[in-house]
Amino acid sequence: MNVLLVSYMQDKKGNKIQIGDRVKVLWAVDKREYEGKVINIKENIALLSAKDFFVYVHRPERLLKIAGQ
Repeated sequence: MNVLLVSYMQDKKGNKIQIGDRVKVLWAVDKREYEGKVINIKENIALLSAKDFFVYVHRPERLLKIAGQ
């Protein structure tokens, strides 16, 4: 499963995401939370890897959490 997380590259505390971070996002379209590990970042697009779903999150409402911060 892969999710594209566009533009929202930091959480509400201003912490920027990095490769290897586990993150959770809220997708504005279906109001569901998606969680995964950042496996690549290029030009403000993060590629996330997770288990059960395949969704392109073009406009996440917000980055909810960076694990461990």
